[in-house]
Amino acid sequence: MEKELFWDYGISSDLVKKAEDTETLICESGEATICVDVREYRLGRNGMCVVFGGDIYRIRDASPDFRCRVYAINEDFIYNVNIPSFTRTYVFIRRYRHLSLTPSEREDFEQMYSSMKRRYIHSEGTYRREIAQHQVTALIYDVMEIYAKRGRLSEETFTRTDMIYFDFIAMAEKECYVQRGTAYYADRLCISPRYLSQICKDITGLTAKQCIDDLVIVSSKVLLRETTLSVSQISDRMNFPSTSFFVRFFRRNTGMTPMQYRKDGNPLE
Repeated sequence: MEKELFWDYGISSDLVKKAEDTETLICESGEATICVDVREYRLGRNGMCVVFGGDIYRIRDASPDFRCRVYAINEDFIYNVNIPSFTRTYVFIRRYRHLSLTPSEREDFEQMYSSMKRRYIHSEGTYRREIAQHQVTALIYDVMEIYAKRGRLSEETFTRTDMIYFDFIAMAEKECYVQRGTAYYADRLCISPRYLSQICKDITGLTAKQCIDDLVIVSSKVLLRETTLSVSQISDRMNFPSTSFFVRFFRRNTGMTPMQYRKDGNPLE
C-alpha cells in the first residue's frame, strides 16, 4: 500500500511524539511549550514550528484553549524536491524551527497545503506526482520567503561547530538506543569528547552526555506512552544491561520510575 504524501491532524494537549515525516505545527489558539533537539520554544497563536522525520518532540504546559494543527508531508517525497541550497535551508530551519507568522502568512500556508492535498487525493492523472512535487516546491519557497522577510535567511552563516552539533544530534537521535557514550560520537566526528561537550554546552547549555541522556529519556517516554511493552522489554529495546539499571537511570533523570510515569499518564512531567 502506497504511503500517504499529505495528511494533517490536530493536537490539543501535552504529548510526546516521534515524527515519521516532515511536520509543520501551527498554533490556532492558546499556547504551549514545544521541545525539540533539547531546545524549547513557546508556541502561541499563529506560531509555527517545523520538525523532521526522526525528530522526537514534546509539547508541555499547554493552556486549556490550546489548539494546534499539524501539516505533514512524506519525508522521502519532500527530499526529492529539487531546490538549490535546500540542504542549507534544511540546516537553517533545524536551527530556527520556530517562527511567528502573520495572520495572512498563516492563511496562505494553510490554503496552499489544503489545495495541494485536495488536488493530489482527487487526481488520477498521469502527472499527479509531478504536479504535487511542484506544489511542494512552491510551499517550501513560500516558507523560505517568510524567513527571508525576517532578514535572517540571507544573513545566516553556519560555523564548523554548528555543523558538528547538527551532525551529533542527528546521529544521537538514531543511535542513542545502542550508543550512549560521548566518546563514540566524538570519534565518529573526528574530534575529542571534551571538544564535543564544549560545543553542546555553548549551543544548548547541556553537555554532550546530557544531550544523549535527554534523547534516551524522551525515546523511553515514547515507548512507555505509545506501546504496551513491559518495562523489561523497553529496557532491552533501549539496550540497557538490566531492567534495574534502566529504572535507576529513568528515575535519576525524571524523578519517577517508568511505571509511575506510565501510570500517571503525563508524558512530560
